Amino acid sequence: MVQPEGTPPSRSVIVVTAELPGELRRCLAAIVPQLDAASDEIIVADGSSLGLVREGTAGTHGEPAIRVLHRPHTSLEVMRDAAVRLSTGDIVLFTEAHMEPAPDWVDRLTAAHLAAPHAAVIGGSIAPGPRLTSRGRALFTCEYAMVSAPLPDGGIAAVSAANVSYKRTSVAAPPAPYQWDAMLHHRHAQPTLRACDARVQFVDGYTNRSALAMRFAYGRAFAARRPFTWPRRALYAAGCACLPVLALMRARRRPRPQGMPRTTVGELVWVVALLVAWAAGEAVGYVAGPAGREQMW
Repeated sequence: MVQPEGTPPSRSVIVVTAELPGELRRCLAAIVPQLDAASDEIIVADGSSLGLVREGTAGTHGEPAIRVLHRPHTSLEVMRDAAVRLSTGDIVLFTEAHMEPAPDWVDRLTAAHLAAPHAAVIGGSIAPGPRLTSRGRALFTCEYAMVSAPLPDGGIAAVSAANVSYKRTSVAAPPAPYQWDAMLHHRHAQPTLRACDARVQFVDGYTNRSALAMRFAYGRAFAARRPFTWPRRALYAAGCACLPVLALMRARRRPRPQGMPRTTVGELVWVVALLVAWAAGEAVGYVAGPAGREQMW
């Protein structure tokens, strides 16, 4: 990313959402004051059935315009792909509606890109919200504990799609749908991956059903795209019966994320349920392949 001297980079912030109207309003309220109306933009990638945001909102009183991309029941990866093709900023920032970015989130990611001109992808940490239920804490443990604060500045093994940013050059030709995580969010595929101190907070917003369905869908998508032969797929599908126990043992060895209270029985029950949902999805993915209809939860 090469900027003319004295010219700040423009930013495109993309918020991916499904059926979370309250969380989307909270997320946008945290982002809008951080942007410059003249050079920055917000794109809401809306996968809800009816459309949470019906049309773009022109920027007023120094606020940036909000552009809306409505694709009902579309996978998160496909939504990212479509939104990034609409974006125009020198830096593209991604988060999701169930996150509340810190007041300096945009500036910290921008500064990190300017300080590391050769880093194509820079992610930040995710913190648990203060009012999470047992289900919310379990979701955080399963989905975001690996990127909880504090993250080391500099190199990191992986970043989360819920708090990540890209230089325009790294997404000029976006990876194919279903390959965003594999191509851009892991060090083995993206050696210039870095972390910084930009933070978002997980505020949940899922229902019991959607939380379990999300984990099942993610497990199925993960297994379906692995390049295995049929005998190996059958072997891995059978092995999924052991996966919740192994995953639970691994999760219990991790340090408790900052801001999380002591584990409760309710949270542990939900962790097990979410791990079982993932394992079931993974088994189905090995045997039956991807879902016939892409769905984002």
